[in-house]
Amino acid sequence: MNEKLEALFARLFDAKGLRDEMSPENVAGWDSFSHIELIVELESVFGVAIPTSDAVKLDSVGKIKTYLSEKGAA
Repeated sequence: MNEKLEALFARLFDAKGLRDEMSPENVAGWDSFSHIELIVELESVFGVAIPTSDAVKLDSVGKIKTYLSEKGAA
């Protein structure tokens, strides 16, 4: 999962070295618009459906990893 997530963040935000504490506050370009794109990409890459009520809570790499693990994404 980490490799896919790292590739996704590199592509969307040009972010190198994925860390759990990465969030919109410290990742350049991670704003409300790109968050929607991130959620769509997560759904596509990991084959999960992310309801809006969950999407708004996924505001850090650590939370995204936990969520994807709970959904059985690999």
